[in-house]
Order: sequence, then C-alpha cells, then structure tokens
Amino acid sequence: MTVLIIFWVSAVVIAYAYLGYPAVMYVLSRVRPRPWKKAETLPGISIIMAVHNGAALIGDQVQHLLSLDYPEALLEVIVVSDGSTDGTEEILG
Repeated sequence: MTVLIIFWVSAVVIAYAYLGYPAVMYVLSRVRPRPWKKAETLPGISIIMAVHNGAALIGDQVQHLLSLDYPEALLEVIVVSDGSTDGTEEILG
C-alpha cells in the first residue's frame, strides 16, 4: 500500500512539473498580464590600468580614458603603479 502511495504521489508531482505548472503560468499570463518595462540602462564599468615607469605617457592615457563617450558617473578608472621609479606616482597623485 505504501509503495502505491509513493508511486502516485511521485507521478502527480512529475505530471504537475511537466503539465500543471506550464498550464498555471499560461492561465496567469492571460488573467494578469504584466507588460514589459523598457528602459535604457548602461552598466558601470571599471578600467584597471597597471603601469610601471610610465611617467611619459600616463597623463595622456588617463585623459584619453576620461574623455570616452560614456557617462562619467558610471566610469571608474583605476591606475596601479607597480614600483615605478620615474615619478609616475607623483603624476597620478
């Protein structure tokens, strides 16, 4: 008797997963439709630049990255100096 109960409960759960749930979702989509909300969204981006003794070019590179056609509030520029000895840290400071 217990085996039959387990069998039928399992059969009902499987049938609901394949037939019942999609049917319920279809009926709900017709009864209470939820229209799409479209909005233009842009992700925030981070640009990470590793520099070693790049004092000659670092100013122009950072200015170029900041001049990109992207909202300034969503753009993050991270510059990491890897033990520079030519004054790169002072330029970035």
